[in-house]
Amino acid sequence: MSRDFAIVIDEWSGAFVDEQSKTVHRLGGCIEEVQIPAKLRRRMGPMERIMAQCALGVLCDLPAAEIVLCSRYGNVDVLASLLRSISKHEPLSPMAFSLAVHNAVAGLMGQIRGDRAAHTALAAGRETLFAGLLEAYARLATDCERPIALVFGDWPLPEIYRRFTDLECGGTAMACLMRRRMPGSDTATTLHPLRNGRDAERIEGAEVLARRLVSTLDSGSTLVFQGRHGPAWKLAGE
Repeated sequence: MSRDFAIVIDEWSGAFVDEQSKTVHRLGGCIEEVQIPAKLRRRMGPMERIMAQCALGVLCDLPAAEIVLCSRYGNVDVLASLLRSISKHEPLSPMAFSLAVHNAVAGLMGQIRGDRAAHTALAAGRETLFAGLLEAYARLATDCERPIALVFGDWPLPEIYRRFTDLECGGTAMACLMRRRMPGSDTATTLHPLRNGRDAERIEGAEVLARRLVSTLDSGSTLVFQGRHGPAWKLAGE
């Protein structure tokens, strides 16, 4: 691409849930759960909480920022509960329905921060996080002045849907605050697409990619990676 540029990652955060102990491991700028306003925290499920902890951790110093929200499944626990209510001809909970929509976390972030900036919510199967990277890159290509918060999160499917999943890592969330790198800027943690992905590591699954990205950011190392489709990427620490 003739307009290739690098993305600078100014802030990052990650939260991973151990499937056995249910312990939440927080990395980077991830905030504590108690820092989420209690009124909204009570409305959130476990997936929304770890996503909010990551998102708020990278957005805390910004009055406004666009959000690219990625989740392969969204809150399927709430969706399953709503479907059971429909099958029993029971009234649906408006609060539960508000958490079942795919952009629920972005809406909650807007309420917490008082931020009406635009957001995009997307899902692309196993390639969900790769699709989020492309969306963030495209937005920065068209508007180099405004930072983008890329937020990803997923949670294990409820038992009734487990047979449809092909990969499960436990609850996973991450967030990165991104801006377009300008000529002559200082050395920083950068992410950019590659013209030649011959030596890129093939990473399967959005949750696996999220954990690898956070691990690389935490160590300040380099990762060259690619999914099934789209460009290869290089993440290089400071």
